[in-house]
Amino acid sequence: MLYVSRSGIEGKRLHKGTDSKVLTMGRHHCQWALDTFEARSGMNYHKGRWNLTNVKPFKGVILIGPPGHGKTEFATHYLALEINANPRTQSQYLHAIDDKAEEHMAFVARLFDPGDEAGRRNISIFPDNKKILKKKSNIFELKLPERLKSPTITAAGVMSARLGGDTNIQVWDDIVPASDVDEPTTRERRSHRLGATFTTRQRGENTFILCIGYFFHHDDALSKLWKTSKKEPGIFYLSKQYTGGPTSTPRFASLWP
Repeated sequence: MLYVSRSGIEGKRLHKGTDSKVLTMGRHHCQWALDTFEARSGMNYHKGRWNLTNVKPFKGVILIGPPGHGKTEFATHYLALEINANPRTQSQYLHAIDDKAEEHMAFVARLFDPGDEAGRRNISIFPDNKKILKKKSNIFELKLPERLKSPTITAAGVMSARLGGDTNIQVWDDIVPASDVDEPTTRERRSHRLGATFTTRQRGENTFILCIGYFFHHDDALSKLWKTSKKEPGIFYLSKQYTGGPTSTPRFASLWP
């Protein structure tokens, strides 16, 4: 998928078809990929080989890393891969900010547009994919022989009134803004919204949630989700990638190569 899109690091320029840069892969990207696959498949990588475990695949995976370390690039490319593998995917892209959810959804939709360089590359790899039926600011839908109940992707802000329909894949991208640090009531509402609203909108046996973000407060929605998953194994696979600290060499070293 990185080959298809040539990465998202160019931001809005990429939406116009420019592909001047390719994402540099770091160890943390590879670790996120392995952890996501383990969570999704129920397999485990040990001593150079994949082993089928006796546990069911996880409900989802939580990928933690510092801001600006490629989490959104990972999430958008992963969602595109899920849709390519199963064009009947019904998904939702959530973000703390409505506009950001729509921007990232538009990036994924671009990879299925035959009028775009990335779309043509994608079609060359996945020639059976269907054409786009509908594309709006918050909805992207592939044309399929049988119309699905919900769009291929629905973009929504966590606190917006836009809930979407039944989904089997959800991406939770930076679901907690830094402003929640000073707003305990909003923190509680956001946590309830995720647990009591969006998770209940998943249908079927092959559901999955890819959650990416960064901790801003010990009691924010993402921190609560992490703590609950540590107490109740088997819900979310946990993957936290650290930068260097004040005592590391060099100090506060980046995760990037």
